[in-house]
Amino acid sequence: MVTTIAKPDGERQYEEFKNVFYKKYTEIAKAKLDQEISLINVETQAKQKVIESEAEAKKRQQHLSINTFLLVDQKMTKKSF
Repeated sequence: MVTTIAKPDGERQYEEFKNVFYKKYTEIAKAKLDQEISLINVETQAKQKVIESEAEAKKRQQHLSINTFLLVDQKMTKKSF
């Protein structure tokens, strides 16, 4: 029966292997996290553009409504004279 496992800590080749092994997984995790952050940033920018576009369209619609009202009011005022 095996009760302990000896790890060759301090041995150069083992330490290099251990570092490469952990670096591989940490680099992959970091890359995935960076990818998710980039995706979130792109989605946020897209949502901001949609909000800005909707606000601009609403503003244009309000100006159009005001201008239409003023034109109708001017025509009615001219007819009454």
